[in-house]
Amino acid sequence: MPQISRRSLLVAGTALAGAAAVSSTVPAFAASGKTPTRRPDGPEYIRYESLYRNGDTVSGALARLTEPKVVTFPEGRFVCSDFNSGYLAGINVPAICRGIVGSGRGTLGGSTGTVFTMKARSSTKGGGARDTSGRLYVPVQDDVTPCQLGVVKQLNQRAPSVWRHFQVAGTEQGHLFNAFQVYGTTGRNNFENLLITGWDGDSGAPPGETYGLAVNGPGAHHLAGVEVDGRRTPGGEVFGAMGITAQNSVGVTMDYCLATHTRAAGFVAFQSVNGTMTGCVSDAQVPADKSLGNGSLNFERTAGWRLVNCKITGRNRKVHITHSNDNWVLKSAGKNYPVANGNLTVVNPTYNDLWGNGRLMIQSWTPYWNGDTMRTPPLVVKGDGMTHLPYEWHHNGGRLVK
Repeated sequence: MPQISRRSLLVAGTALAGAAAVSSTVPAFAASGKTPTRRPDGPEYIRYESLYRNGDTVSGALARLTEPKVVTFPEGRFVCSDFNSGYLAGINVPAICRGIVGSGRGTLGGSTGTVFTMKARSSTKGGGARDTSGRLYVPVQDDVTPCQLGVVKQLNQRAPSVWRHFQVAGTEQGHLFNAFQVYGTTGRNNFENLLITGWDGDSGAPPGETYGLAVNGPGAHHLAGVEVDGRRTPGGEVFGAMGITAQNSVGVTMDYCLATHTRAAGFVAFQSVNGTMTGCVSDAQVPADKSLGNGSLNFERTAGWRLVNCKITGRNRKVHITHSNDNWVLKSAGKNYPVANGNLTVVNPTYNDLWGNGRLMIQSWTPYWNGDTMRTPPLVVKGDGMTHLPYEWHHNGGRLVK
């Protein structure tokens, strides 16, 4: 099966940071969790009830699709048990499916909306369990081998797809797992008004580097009003490692997305170019015993990314953004996109003070031990796109030193 992997080298976190002074604007539907409940109709849609047969699992019902359709769901909790699909998912969305539209994303730990979740402690994949090839379902931490387990997963979809108005809620399974993955896609995916909660991770590198939402593939994916929260209940323990990631992509846009209570990083762009983040919020504050790494934004093997009006709350004595490149080249749709010395532009950021100097802090390091190709500092400007803002860029080393 395909291996979902990426590598990061984030410095271990320590103390907590104070809140940034100014809030970014987030659309009301994302902030409140309220969404339209009307399910769309039309030839491109099919209702879940039309697929379901008595006794079906969610995966079993979705497997009844015989032609490309978007499946719409009513409000309710759709519960799977164990990571039992061929791709180690609790709910396997077949490649023919053109996405899922629910009836509301609900709230953290709430009982409304369309919620995809897993029965607590139903997994048989922990405790040293192995597959038929003798491989651990939950690999030992080695900074290379990813965790394949996910609550909801789709692989190898080849056409534009939509994912709207639902929640994926992680539950206690006794081991690491991801929440929602769309992997190996070549079609543009639209993610809108989603809430992803409570997945489980314990590292800033594989396999403990697990994700709330991961989209992997060359489509110009669009994310709007997506919220990831590493907790399972308001005020509860923090479980999630990484928040949102775009991998091996060209032209991803993220609008007004929110990442909070993530142990390692809120947003990750990996082997991706020419992306844009607008009005996104990354809040790295977690209890000290849950803190892993720098905590906010990580751009790794990237070029051409642009951050506009984003709010970044980092961790004390750490950095707001990590941005690192070697000589890797993204090959997509017959084109080559070299990332060496890849540029990064930050426009009108809002951020907290990490080192007592009032400056945005950006760090570059040498990824994969293949050499640091970073030579050109990031561009940080005011909203006019021209007036430079003072900031600090630390590179040619793996640790920020005051």
